[in-house]
Amino acid sequence: MTDFEMLRQYANASDKSKLQILRNELRPHITTVKGYSEVLKVKVENGDIDFENQNILEWITKINQAGTAMERIVQILTSNADSL
Repeated sequence: MTDFEMLRQYANASDKSKLQILRNELRPHITTVKGYSEVLKVKVENGDIDFENQNILEWITKINQAGTAMERIVQILTSNADSL
């Protein structure tokens, strides 16, 4: 069972519970997005970014993965909201 599948058990939880879960589950992904995007921003501003650099490609991948994870978490915990 993945972490995302585990979250499905909270799909019918109270709004207060969902907000607490969202805060706890999204915090590390938000930190990833903010951290790696800040590194990329500084490198671009300093003109020392090389898209051939493997680190840059890894950072972009991590940002994308964190964004996808946040999207899945919100989707799972708010799936019942669509029917309201």
